[in-house]
Amino acid sequence: MCDDVRQWSSGTSTVVVTADTSAGGGGGGRSKAPMNFLRLRSVQRTDAGNYTCTARNTVGSKSLEHQVIVTPEMSAHVVPALADIESGRSVSFTCITSATDNNVSFF
Repeated sequence: MCDDVRQWSSGTSTVVVTADTSAGGGGGGRSKAPMNFLRLRSVQRTDAGNYTCTARNTVGSKSLEHQVIVTPEMSAHVVPALADIESGRSVSFTCITSATDNNVSFF
């Protein structure tokens, strides 16, 4: 029996358990943890949260927590999409984004 175990968990769910330092990795699908790291594939907003790595062996255990923040993909569009303006007149454009900081520049 192997007595060196690493476990990644998020919330109340165990994401993956890897036993032994030579393990090829457990957990299929979107998460994988060969050896001592966790890789999240095709990250989604629901993957955000605190992830805890717990290592255990015959002399004890140690847990470390790390926060994952998932930033949503940004979208933007300009209103009006088309402007037919006579020379000498004014026009205003508004850039609407899904960004929370609204840091917008026109060039």
